Amino acid sequence: MAYQIRADNDNEPFVLDDTAEVLDDITLAASQGDLTIGAVLGEVTATPGTYKKCDALATDGSEIPKLILATPDVDSAAGTTENLSAYSAGLFDENQLVFGGDTDIDTRFNVELMPNLSDRAVISDGAWANVDLSGAFDIDGALTITASDAAAEYCTLPILSFPTEIGKTYKMLYDLASIASTWDVKDFTGVQTLGTIIANVTQGAITWLAETTGGIRMVAVLSDSSGVFDNFKLQRSGDLSDLTMGDALRMLNIRTAPGISVSGYQNPAL
Repeated sequence: MAYQIRADNDNEPFVLDDTAEVLDDITLAASQGDLTIGAVLGEVTATPGTYKKCDALATDGSEIPKLILATPDVDSAAGTTENLSAYSAGLFDENQLVFGGDTDIDTRFNVELMPNLSDRAVISDGAWANVDLSGAFDIDGALTITASDAAAEYCTLPILSFPTEIGKTYKMLYDLASIASTWDVKDFTGVQTLGTIIANVTQGAITWLAETTGGIRMVAVLSDSSGVFDNFKLQRSGDLSDLTMGDALRMLNIRTAPGISVSGYQNPAL
């Protein structure tokens, strides 16, 4: 077992060895309130070089951890904050790292992105809506849908209930029983086909690279298409989907271990 000695440093007590590397001149996005040293940061895809507190539920790029803030007591309420410093490598006390939202070092990237249980579990007060399905449309505990007059009849779930970001890969999980014929799953606008469903399944998966901002249409392929859908999930897919925040940090040579708060004690680097 390797051991690290924590330095007696009041400003940076979570730095556990002398391998820390610092990156200067980073920018924090506005309207994040007070951020303190040790905040884990993710980079905003639309504005490279600008960072936000890392939150696994974000969809703007900041859900992927990149740096650890090294500047104490930053107030971002008034606007973007420039010329700050952040750690890009080293060994840190995982118990003193600060993430956004409910995220922590053990949070996995395959978090649920559909915000409403009523839409995932298809409860009657959810946002599923019939457009022109003429056979059946019921949302009392399951999404029961049937076309009867023509192909291309459909129902929808809006973007706010099923959000995606253009250029990122997602997977939709679902249960399906009593299928007849075939269903296409499209985005809310009908522009992109996300996948085609042809059989009953428990937690079947459709994976796609998003070309729109989300929402879905369940579209009948034939005039007799029918099915009972339930237990929807929306998650990010790809290389990071099964990793924890700690795994992603280690890929960047940002290592973490449980720290010891008393100067001079030895700390096992796990």
